[in-house]
Amino acid sequence: MWSLIDYTLYADKKYGSCCRTSSMPLYQLFPLTSAPEYDDRRNNPFTPPTIPISVLHAAVPKHLWRRSTALSLFYVARHVAVTCAFYAFACKIDAYVAQAAVWWGAGVMGKTLLSWALWTTYWVWQGIAFAGTWCLAHEVRSSLI
Repeated sequence: MWSLIDYTLYADKKYGSCCRTSSMPLYQLFPLTSAPEYDDRRNNPFTPPTIPISVLHAAVPKHLWRRSTALSLFYVARHVAVTCAFYAFACKIDAYVAQAAVWWGAGVMGKTLLSWALWTTYWVWQGIAFAGTWCLAHEVRSSLI
């Protein structure tokens, strides 16, 4: 383990600083040890695989190369339906929270926590759904579907 003085001397030599303390970021003052896999990748240069594209193409099952407009439209419709279901759920979050507070006898703090939990869950899943919509639109624009 390096001491701070050893590291500043090393940093002075490496970066040509004229003083004993260098103006390096804090994360560089306390180096962490790397995993052996990372050191191995860093020490060995990357060489691209020598597998021809035809071999990769042959490894994919044939039914995955067939395009189906009906199946693609089904997936798009299913995705839009899930996105609409998330929206319908969001429209009723406050009603769900009020009803749950009555059932459980939750106070103001319980209602607030449940409301925050449900809204956060909605935001995360609706964000994922909208990201999927963006990916579909991007692939259509790229003519890859």
